Amino acid sequence: MYISVARHDNSGAARWGDRRLTELDAIRPSSDDQRSALDIACVENVQILGGPARKMPALIESEPAMPDNSIASPRLAQMQIAAQHLDETIAACDRGLARSPGANGQAWLLRIKACALKAKGKRRKFATLQQALQAAEAIPDKSSRDRTIAMIQDALLEGAKR
Repeated sequence: MYISVARHDNSGAARWGDRRLTELDAIRPSSDDQRSALDIACVENVQILGGPARKMPALIESEPAMPDNSIASPRLAQMQIAAQHLDETIAACDRGLARSPGANGQAWLLRIKACALKAKGKRRKFATLQQALQAAEAIPDKSSRDRTIAMIQDALLEGAKR
């Protein structure tokens, strides 16, 4: 799939992507780790090729199936926003934030939530980005912290220009 994308062979990429999703659909996860790995693979595939609706049911199922996994909600929120399901995106972010995901997870969820709020034309997006920035400042890994802070600051600057 990646080679097809690199070659600008969209039909080939779609065939490989569809084949991969079909393979992933056939796997019934036996643990939270396996479910999480499947979700990651599906989200990555969908981000490259589009079509978030196809994997939405599996991601919706994963969130309550893994109540102690703080990554299930942001993955679902990513696909919800890609499908322009803005209210559902915000709800998934709020559920994820209630799981106390840590600084990186908080920043990730708040950035997604701010994008959904922006798409809805809500002014709360700035306050949400400020919260994301506060969370990002607590990310332990310096390179991840710096990269996340830069993304949030870019979003804040973009919003200030409008």
